[in-house]
Amino acid sequence: MVAGGGVGTASAGAALLAAARSLGRRFDAVVVGEYERGFTARQFLRVAEQLRRNRVQVWLPEADGPMDPADPTHRALVTALGAVAQREVSRARHRTLAAMRAQACEQGRFLGGRPPYGYRLVDAGPHPNRAQAVWGRRLQRLDPEPVAAAHVRWMFARRLEGCSLAGIAAS
Repeated sequence: MVAGGGVGTASAGAALLAAARSLGRRFDAVVVGEYERGFTARQFLRVAEQLRRNRVQVWLPEADGPMDPADPTHRALVTALGAVAQREVSRARHRTLAAMRAQACEQGRFLGGRPPYGYRLVDAGPHPNRAQAVWGRRLQRLDPEPVAAAHVRWMFARRLEGCSLAGIAAS
């Protein structure tokens, strides 16, 4: 029997390893369908070794079957897959941050969290995502808060004059 169902979190991974140690487990193999979404090379080799010690095979589609952590070819494959996985994480992070930056700068969208001192949230119209708009969610944007904004302008002016942060705080 093969265990499946998407181990997507650290706790799910820990549960899988605990189940592998169990004498009454109902599986003898684990198939890793999307390697790049779950592991770096070192992580995978550690997990595969723990599973091997418990007589659970690890199958990789890229290996065309069971993976042997002791096989140099399989170790090289896992190392290459790990590098690709790390690259994909970096690329996804870059794309996400670029999209968030564009939404904030070009569209004036507020992306969440507490507004910075000197600003308040104001309605910016219907949400551009239809599903969100149907639920009544609306966009919000940051607007200067009239009283605090004057203090913020004063602080920035003092800093530009060369005053230290401690000096501004003491003023």
